[in-house]
Amino acid sequence: MEKQNGVEIFKNGEQPPIPEGLKTDFEVISRFGFKIVNFEGRLVWKAATEEDYRSSEAKRLNIAPTDVEPKDYDCNQIGPRQCSGTCQGTHPKLWCSLVYNPEEKY
Repeated sequence: MEKQNGVEIFKNGEQPPIPEGLKTDFEVISRFGFKIVNFEGRLVWKAATEEDYRSSEAKRLNIAPTDVEPKDYDCNQIGPRQCSGTCQGTHPKLWCSLVYNPEEKY
């Protein structure tokens, strides 16, 4: 795992920490990943928004959220520990990797 400005980037085969009791074995697709939220007193997954993505990437890159390039490539997160797709689109240097922003639980 590597850190950039507090955001954790996991290498192939590595996985971010998951709070105990939070399920990870379900199929769901989210273009912008997932975040952990408190819902009725328990932790649950919530599909992240483009704003969540931009905020986390801005922190990682130390730039303004408005300066984050749009995510217009075909890479979806298909669960909290998996991603799928070519992840290349117009960004040939990108690959599917898990990124975790502990501050925002994203």
